[in-house]
Order: sequence, then C-alpha cells, then structure tokens
Amino acid sequence: VADLQSIAFNYKAKGFEGTAALYHFKAGAFKDNGTTAVRNYRYSRSGDEEHALIWELAGSYRFDKNWRILGAYAQNTKADYYNKAAIAQLEYKGSAPQDVGSWGAYLAYRHLGGNVALDTLPDGCGLNEKGWEVGAKATLAKNIQAQVIYFFGGKRLVNDRDVSKLFGRLEYWF
Repeated sequence: VADLQSIAFNYKAKGFEGTAALYHFKAGAFKDNGTTAVRNYRYSRSGDEEHALIWELAGSYRFDKNWRILGAYAQNTKADYYNKAAIAQLEYKGSAPQDVGSWGAYLAYRHLGGNVALDTLPDGCGLNEKGWEVGAKATLAKNIQAQVIYFFGGKRLVNDRDVSKLFGRLEYWF
C-alpha cells in the first residue's frame, strides 16, 4: 500500500509549455529489507526510509509546425542513490493515429535514476540507465501506428556496463 500526494503548476505561452511539480510518496517498498528484491538496488543509506519527495521541472518549445525541443529534470530528495532523472529531446514532425502517412522522428538523451523515475516504459532507456535514443513513428493506416526505437550508447547506472536495445511496436487505436 502506498500514499501519494502531488501538486503541479502548468504554464502555456506562444510555443512554450512548462510544468513544475512536487510528489510525495510513502511506501514500504522504499525500505531495504536486506535483499532489495523489489528494486535490485539501494534506496537509502539507512535502509529505513519509506518516503519519496520528488520535485520536477519540465518544459517544451515548439519552433514551428515541424520542430520541438523538450526537457525535464527531477530529483528525489529522500533517496541517497539513483535519485536524479533528466531528459532532453529534439522532435521532428509527429504522427497522429487518424492521419495516414503522418510520421515523426526524435533524438533524445535520457538519464533515468530508478529512485526518481519510478515508472518508465521499457521501450528504450530503462530504469537506472542513461544514453542516447533515436526513434520514429509512422501512421500506416487509420488508427494503426508503427514505432521503432533504437537506444544506443547507453550505460547502466548501477555498474557502468554498456546497454543497447532495439524496440519495435505496432499500435492499434480503437
């Protein structure tokens, strides 16, 4: 069982969107029971911490109808290990499920500390990994999209070993 409280402030202006957020979690899963089986990595030096206090700043700027840059930074002030996450991403165009033939591509750098990025998609960069990601998505038919991600040049934060992934997905929208 976990408790969660959060507050977020959003701002929009011509081409710019920004968010500042604060999240507070209380969960026994953060405690180190001697095996760290839930996460496979440490949370706090004491092993007794059961809180997460995460603050986040995120923003994006659309230069024109084709180009957008976005970034986010978050930190968990209660965790002693893997407590920072950051993303910087440059996007070109974009695909929409209803727009047959639409497509988009992106280049991103991701650093996802597992004690702040508590839930990520396993597509490219995973928890406790950092590195570069290149991806593309296209609408093949109405409500059918294909996505390809090649994550390369990455490292695992826990042991500094190289990691790379090739990921593909076909999505059907109903």
